[in-house]
Amino acid sequence: MKNSTISIPSPSLKGVLNIEPITEKPITIMNWSYWEKTTFIGKPDVVIIGSGIVGLSTAIELKTAQPSLRVMILERGVLPYGASTRNAGFACYGSMSELMEDLEKHPHKDVFALVERRWKGLVRLRKRLGDNNLKYEPFGGYEVFTAEDKNLFESCLSNVDDFNKTLESITGLQNVYQNATDKISSFGLGNVQHMIENSGEGQIDTGSMMQSLIAFAKNLNIEILNGIQVSSIKTENNSVKILSDNCDTIEAHRVIITTNGFAKQFLPSYEVEPARAQVLVTEAITGLQLKGSFHYDHGYYYFRNIGNRILFGGARI
Repeated sequence: MKNSTISIPSPSLKGVLNIEPITEKPITIMNWSYWEKTTFIGKPDVVIIGSGIVGLSTAIELKTAQPSLRVMILERGVLPYGASTRNAGFACYGSMSELMEDLEKHPHKDVFALVERRWKGLVRLRKRLGDNNLKYEPFGGYEVFTAEDKNLFESCLSNVDDFNKTLESITGLQNVYQNATDKISSFGLGNVQHMIENSGEGQIDTGSMMQSLIAFAKNLNIEILNGIQVSSIKTENNSVKILSDNCDTIEAHRVIITTNGFAKQFLPSYEVEPARAQVLVTEAITGLQLKGSFHYDHGYYYFRNIGNRILFGGARI
């Protein structure tokens, strides 16, 4: 991509994807044999629904705190099918304009309490798995502004000092946010007039992260059953029955639901709705100059390099 630029378009991804409807196939019910039921299933102490980063981390925390617990994770896919392996791999806690937008709706202490939880979660994940297993790259994060975003950029710039003081108390890092307009040309960016750097951000390989989390969980004797499509949960006496569309009922003492945006399926009283975003990855680009995680339009659009490819994401609701 030598002698060329990456231009930031107006935010619209309409008509990008043409998705064909999925043809439903009959589901075969798996009936446990005596040996399967007594050896592989039994009655676990805790069943966790969903083997994404939340489900695996929950299981690991439980097993670490109480090693004698029998913890089982049920996953509908062959792989951990969900946001954990289908995201952009940003190790971030918020661009300036995103946090400023949050501050318009929530108290200062609540916004930065969330930032602190994000930061501590990243620190814990890096400590648990190691940067090599995460393929963590501390390339920094950058918020880009077009000519039309001049007022937003100036508003962000006027808040840099206050944000840096707050972030230093959380992360221990000094001058996290800085004006990085002079770096625009080095990244080959077009239609970008200003840029703010966040030195505390990085990027990870979420496939490698999930592989490492699964290995970590299995090393603690946490059981993971794939291909189990849970349909409903029923409480009976002092136990919970987990009903499935494709296998026999599983009984457990406790159940934890970690399907996040899809939790309403099992907890209908909760006002949780999944929001769809899109992530697109280019072919390899020769001479790619871009390196880092980039945010645009209050964080609603974002892009980063994956080696010599570019990942584009966003269009979230």
